[in-house]
Amino acid sequence: MVLSHILSLMLGFGLLLLTAAAGMALSENYRKLQRAVIRRFSGSVETAGPEDRDRAAGQQALRREDPPRWWARVIKVAPGRDNLAAFGTEMRRITLVLVLSVTTLVAILANAATGTNLLLGALAGLLVSAVIWRFWAGLRFRRRLAAIDDAVPEALDMIVRSLRVGLPVASAIQSVGQELTAPLSDEFAETSRRISYGQDPVRALRDMAERCQNQNLRFFAAAVSIQSASGGNLAEVIERLCAIARGRQQMRRKVRSITAEAKWSGRFLSFFPLLATTMLLAINPGYFEEISDKPFFLPMLAVVGGLLTLNILFMRWLVKIE
Repeated sequence: MVLSHILSLMLGFGLLLLTAAAGMALSENYRKLQRAVIRRFSGSVETAGPEDRDRAAGQQALRREDPPRWWARVIKVAPGRDNLAAFGTEMRRITLVLVLSVTTLVAILANAATGTNLLLGALAGLLVSAVIWRFWAGLRFRRRLAAIDDAVPEALDMIVRSLRVGLPVASAIQSVGQELTAPLSDEFAETSRRISYGQDPVRALRDMAERCQNQNLRFFAAAVSIQSASGGNLAEVIERLCAIARGRQQMRRKVRSITAEAKWSGRFLSFFPLLATTMLLAINPGYFEEISDKPFFLPMLAVVGGLLTLNILFMRWLVKIE
């Protein structure tokens, strides 16, 4: 009986996966057709010369694929179209696989263990998969920003060396995009392409700083803006900015090493009661039978859960240093 439920559930989710894939393919084809029609009508309105065609080709090569509107509403960890595009199609595929797999697993386990209706199990699986995806996507985005912040001093140092040998700012940015490692090299390469296709360098650098959400890159864009307006020794200014960025990085790492013990102590004190309760119930499942039917049992559990939650939040607040 359980095997038939599992097989029917697998078949149903297989059909759901095929339907979702077909819907995504049809939506993508419709969007491509819509863009082609818009381009045709735009081309029929006025005749473009060679320079206009080159500029349009550059803008088309520069433009990233716009994410669907539902995808922009789902992702809240990376506001802005460029940040959404940084996740790319890979994140959409991973999200689809994660939601379907976790939903299927939770529905099967709930049905096999407690006899829960498959529909209720699927709804619970959707909720669990949404929570897991939210945590995973936020963690991935924060790691990306941290990797960018760690590589900024090296990028600024490379720009200083390029400026001192006589290269312009655009060439220095291009060299950083070619020689550094991802993810910061991808952002500099994107900025270099925008500058080569005609965008204002200061505007391109500010856009990169906002995409990366990095204060040092904002200072770098401001330095380039001031130098382009009033002149000055840009290499010296960026060198000082690089020294400040390295000092902030060293201070952040020192604070991280000092608070590491407190963080792990807080995590242990926060999750040890849950671990101890789980082990106690595994050893003696009837440990709480004498009080489980008492009227104060559920309120007591709610109070204990609230205190544990406050403990976790308070420990995080203690070890979080800006």
